[in-house]
Amino acid sequence: TGDDYCVKEWVEGLEGSQWFKTWINSTSPFRTKKTSLSPFSPCSPNEEGININDPAFLSLILLIQTISAKKIYLQNFKPQNLVYRKGVEGEGVEGEGEWVVIDYGGKKKMGSREEVEEKYGDKFDKMWNKRKEIVPRWKELVEEVER
Repeated sequence: TGDDYCVKEWVEGLEGSQWFKTWINSTSPFRTKKTSLSPFSPCSPNEEGININDPAFLSLILLIQTISAKKIYLQNFKPQNLVYRKGVEGEGVEGEGEWVVIDYGGKKKMGSREEVEEKYGDKFDKMWNKRKEIVPRWKELVEEVER
């Protein structure tokens, strides 16, 4: 009985689906795209493509690996529920940022790290990747980064 309040930190940054659109339209010279021959083919200057060395993308991988190591699956892992906050000068390495979960929709404890990572990969492929003709599956992206 009484008033309950929830106070959250104000987070400014790029919402997940907005980030994905900018990632597709990256101007990086290291852009690649999925083709019938390879999931990572170089793009010509006027083609859409992704940069797997993008700091926000690498940060997203790190977030998923960190949460997965705890065997926790955030059930609302949708792009509109995460914000990428760029690094602030004087805090860490300039230009690096972090993903902030603004609505996790509950959590589920799971049996293994691999099981959790697979679920996040499925969620990325289904909820984040709206350009499957250009962007490879999550598992292929992570494998390419780890090479």
